[in-house]
Amino acid sequence: MRHSSEPDREQPMSAEEMQAALAYLRADGLSSRIVEDFRKCGLVGERASVLTAYLSSISRKLSDPFGMLIVARTGAGKSSLQDALCNFTPPEDLVRVTRLTGQALFYKDPYSLQRKMLAIAEEEGASQAVYSLRTLASDQHLSIAATRTDPATGKLHTEHYEVFGPVAIVITTTSPEAFDEETRSRFVMLTMDESREQTRAILEQQRRRYTLEGILEQARSERVRRLHHNIQRLIRPIGVMNPFMEYLTYPDDRLIHRREQKKYLALINAIALLHQHQRQIHRAVDEDTEVEYVEVTLDDIALANELAREVLTRSLDEVARRG
Repeated sequence: MRHSSEPDREQPMSAEEMQAALAYLRADGLSSRIVEDFRKCGLVGERASVLTAYLSSISRKLSDPFGMLIVARTGAGKSSLQDALCNFTPPEDLVRVTRLTGQALFYKDPYSLQRKMLAIAEEEGASQAVYSLRTLASDQHLSIAATRTDPATGKLHTEHYEVFGPVAIVITTTSPEAFDEETRSRFVMLTMDESREQTRAILEQQRRRYTLEGILEQARSERVRRLHHNIQRLIRPIGVMNPFMEYLTYPDDRLIHRREQKKYLALINAIALLHQHQRQIHRAVDEDTEVEYVEVTLDDIALANELAREVLTRSLDEVARRG
């Protein structure tokens, strides 16, 4: 695991870079351009999964983020999606590990994961830390009391350790069976397109990399990644208020929907937060507390509904097959 006492520092933006990032955030068609940028960096298709993954990363700036399990067979592209997502995330906001021991997260610096994306490659790397990952994803907080020996007196004493979120967790796996249902239910489950058409598109993309245009695209992709680093740096962790909450409904026929609705609402909030530079920033004062927030729009809900029909329905179907 990367040593938490030596975090990457935010790289300063030039005035030109800031203007480019702001222009991107303020222009129409933001979600479509994000998907197109993933394509420019070599990830073809997978619109719903790409956009949901990006929103999960952005949700680290919310008080209630949502994490993901990216599920696909070997060679289907789950690692490519996680790699692309990590490449679009500013280095100072990314904690990427290949393996976690059982209690590793409990002993991290208290705020070393706050507003970060924690990416774990393959379920084998997370298998020993399932409990801590599940708890962190659900509660956004970890605490442990451990017995230590005082080196001066030799006596035992109890030390308390805490780790604070919010943190967005992204794990890849070849099978949802790698995690128990209790753990799976804490995450949005993304699946990859394993169709023949998608395989054909990926093979074409692989061949394209070795053409002149492909070489130029690879050179441009680094600029795209740097642009998204700056874009995400400009998204502030402010509140989100949904003025349509009383009109929203969610199925109530299954117990699992209590958790699924939270993912749906977090998805809406992440969309609104992503569009904050196209909205008025409101302020509310309560006694000596002042908060800033952006309001959800009907367009945010429409996009969330579109993604939920593809992504959250898959998660529910996966649970149903194993229920």
